[in-house]
Amino acid sequence: MRIGYACLPVGVLDTEIKSCRIKNAKEKRLKELIEHNLFALDKMIEYNIANRIELFRLCSDVIPYAASPVNSLKWWEIFEEPLKQLGQKVAENNLRLTIHPGPNAILNAKDKKVREAAIWELTSHTRFLDALDVDASHKLIVPLGGIFRNKKKAVSRFKEVYQDLDERLKKRLVIQNDVKCYNIEEVLELGQELGIPVVLDWFSHRLNPAVQENSAQEWINLLKVGWKTQDGIPLIIYGDQGRGKKSGYYADTIKLKNLLEFLEPLTKDRCDIMLESQDKNLSVIKCLNALNQNLSRQALEEEWRRYEYAVLEGSPVNYLEIRKLLRSSDGCPVMAFYSLIEEALFEAPTMGNAINVAQHIWGDFRNLATAQEKKYFLKLIERYEQDEIPLKTVKNDLWKLVIKYEQDYLKDSYYFAL
Repeated sequence: MRIGYACLPVGVLDTEIKSCRIKNAKEKRLKELIEHNLFALDKMIEYNIANRIELFRLCSDVIPYAASPVNSLKWWEIFEEPLKQLGQKVAENNLRLTIHPGPNAILNAKDKKVREAAIWELTSHTRFLDALDVDASHKLIVPLGGIFRNKKKAVSRFKEVYQDLDERLKKRLVIQNDVKCYNIEEVLELGQELGIPVVLDWFSHRLNPAVQENSAQEWINLLKVGWKTQDGIPLIIYGDQGRGKKSGYYADTIKLKNLLEFLEPLTKDRCDIMLESQDKNLSVIKCLNALNQNLSRQALEEEWRRYEYAVLEGSPVNYLEIRKLLRSSDGCPVMAFYSLIEEALFEAPTMGNAINVAQHIWGDFRNLATAQEKKYFLKLIERYEQDEIPLKTVKNDLWKLVIKYEQDYLKDSYYFAL
């Protein structure tokens, strides 16, 4: 079982995917952006390998305007070698990639131009995966689309469009249930009819359940029949409802207890799990650590080093509890450790806590900073206290100083990312 996250890792340097305004999308600029983005993608892949994260959803904008006439570059030829090198790294490390096209890729749209644009977008993503030279287990995941006031006709349009798709696209395409329009039962029925593998989105399923009441394991047993050997093992999407958020919005972090309860009956079933949360890779690492029966105390202490300032900002009480836990507990208290972290991160920091942590971090390079930098930082704190600027502005200034003065241990801190 691989466990992964979507698109862009949190708190990892040099992984920003860049684009530009369409008016600036000239050949030279597009080449520069693609070169940069492939470098960033390589950094993401290296990070995933180092952290045992074997499932990863690619950002759909690695090639800017790939599905638009504005990008006429034969980028798959221009960047053939670096693309193949990335694909080789993926294959050698048993990673699995997926892509979720944008919300406008609606294959069953009533408007022919919208359908054509959707096909072109999926074709461009197929070309990207093909350029990486990865096998057919690396998938494009799409919902069926809309209902358009007539579900029967909408499904019929999807069938017609699907039949005419290029075979290279078909071998990568998989379909999923969604929050509003099509439940897992409906998607499975269509997938079985057309021979398309089906992804179970458990988050969407809880909001848009099927008539048939099955457990996650029972649904997986039904859908895995449609996954042929070349497709790899089935994919599952898992997310938690965000506390205090509108229905359908993902949580900031995956609640470890809930996830482990969900995974427990699936251990005998081979499937890959894509986690959906705002903290992305951090939730994956949390889950991998909890599942690792041989996790060392040192690994947990390294994890604490990254979390400690974010926890202190949210809850000084939990900060002290975690320090006490790590000093006194025998073994590796993973569940208690992450439970305290989850509680702390849910708390909105008070102004006093926020200032205390910011000043604490400032103290790490106070003796290195110039008089002008010190004056500017103190002014920022004052303006924050007067509610003139957000806390993010203070953190951005601290981050610049962390980079300038090469405070490597602070570069890894989740304080700046959460």
